[in-house]
Amino acid sequence: MGFLQSVTAMLASAAWGWHIETAVHLIRMILGGVFDRHPKLQVVIGHLGEGIPFMLPRLNKNLPKEVTKLDRPWVPICARTFTTPSGVQFSSDFPQPAARGRRWTDHVLG
Repeated sequence: MGFLQSVTAMLASAAWGWHIETAVHLIRMILGGVFDRHPKLQVVIGHLGEGIPFMLPRLNKNLPKEVTKLDRPWVPICARTFTTPSGVQFSSDFPQPAARGRRWTDHVLG
């Protein structure tokens, strides 16, 4: 709606689009049963979970197991997804000590 091209580009990428698209892909992995088929799979997702931790109550309410037909579909995202504050890691020993062992249930949802 008449935004500058630079604003439109940023909304489609770093300012908004990247985060929403990444969150949607992770949600599709969960609802597609990827974590059920690969029980040892772990995921590292940046930017404090791309907003998903804050939307879990809404996801739980609107996509319960009666709808998804998966057994407890949101457990994998809490138990096997590690988050980083910025999403950018420069350390060769990732995950960095501050992020190592931290899960959403430890420091975002608690």
